Order: sequence, then C-alpha cells, then structure tokens
Amino acid sequence: MTTHSKGEHLEARELRYLKAVIEGKPDLLQWKNWFDEHGSALEAKLSRGQVLRLRYHPTEEIPQILRDHGIDFERSDAYEWLDVDSESQRCRECGAPLQYEYLETEMWTSCPNGCFEMVASIKPK
Repeated sequence: MTTHSKGEHLEARELRYLKAVIEGKPDLLQWKNWFDEHGSALEAKLSRGQVLRLRYHPTEEIPQILRDHGIDFERSDAYEWLDVDSESQRCRECGAPLQYEYLETEMWTSCPNGCFEMVASIKPK
C-alpha cells in the first residue's frame, strides 16, 4: 500500500521535516504549527485517513511515508510525545513536562508554556 495514494509525492521540504521529526532533530518548528502550515498540501497528496494518522499519530505514520518515498531514516523516540495517545506526560504542542495540581475535588493539568490548561473532577477521599 502506498502512502501517496492520490498519485502525488510529497515535496522535498515536507519530507525533510518529517525525517527530522522521526530522527529526533532538535529545534524544529512545533508540530502543530508545521501541520497547520502544510495541512492543505498534505490533504491534496495523501488520503484523508493518512492525513488524520499523520496529525494524531505522527510517530507511527511518518516512518510509513518515508518508506513509501524510499527515504532511509534512523528512528528516535525524542518526539514520541506528539502522538495523541502518548504516555510521556509531555505537552503535545511543545514537549514540555506537564504540571499537575491536585485540589480537594479537582486535578488541574497544564503546560508550563501556556499551551493548554484543563481540569478534571476527582472523587473526594
């Protein structure tokens, strides 16, 4: 099965970025920002399912895309936190370690860089 099922190959600059992510290169443009900038081009070249997998499970989908384009890479888990189901306890936006604050009936989870903040109700003891 080929990743570029719409018949078009990704551009070299897109492939370079994807390779840099899967190899764990430092100082990359944040994934969300890159995806927002390149989303339209990706949608034109990849199937809807591939785009969704790339958005939410990039460390699973990027290797397949690179293999389909004949690009060798050395996988790193440096950006594992990008996956929506990551257990790394890092912010999906910037990779910073999450902060937790427990109150009587609430648990606050936030990014120290301000990317997000959320609250969950917890049962009192």
